[in-house]
Amino acid sequence: MCSQDTGSFTAEYPLEVDDDFWENDDLQLAFRQPPDKPSTVTAFNLWLRLTDFTASALHCFVSHVFCDRFTISFT
Repeated sequence: MCSQDTGSFTAEYPLEVDDDFWENDDLQLAFRQPPDKPSTVTAFNLWLRLTDFTASALHCFVSHVFCDRFTISFT
């Protein structure tokens, strides 16, 4: 099997800060994305969340279909 259950991973999503804002002379501003400039990592994080949601929905749908197909009815 090539896939893994998403529940087995405990990694957090990447920080939504572009590379330009990682280092700063002022330590209070390091790793802080300016509010007027959206991060490109935000799109990647949203894509990860969307694929996680899609995988969960497909898992529920496919497992439900297979359970119904192979369940023996005694009526």
